[in-house]
This record gives sequence, structure tokens and C-alpha cells, in this order.
Amino acid sequence: MPDFERLTRSLEEHVAITPEQKAYVRGKHAGEDAARWQIAKLIALLAIVFILVLIIGK
Repeated sequence: MPDFERLTRSLEEHVAITPEQKAYVRGKHAGEDAARWQIAKLIALLAIVFILVLIIGK
């Protein structure tokens, strides 16, 4: 994660006043991280399928 994003995440959590706002920010960050992992897994899976198609297509 780039340093700027780390800074904005901690600032966003620091600025949250109520416990509900803090929980929302933590959940938002967890959701963003989960989405990144899902995209990485999907790209890896697509790369494997693409390579298999190339191998089988010969």
C-alpha cells in the first residue's frame, strides 16, 4: 500500500468522532483490502487459464 494511502487511512480513522464512524471507517478499509485480494486472485486465475488454453491449443 502506498505511503499516501496509509496516511489518509490513519487520518480518516483519527478524524472519526463516534464509535459508529470509526467502525464504518474500519469496515470500509477492510472491504477495500478484501476487494484488492479478490482482484489479485482473479487475475492470477485468469493468467493460469490463459496459459492452460495456450498449452492445450498447441
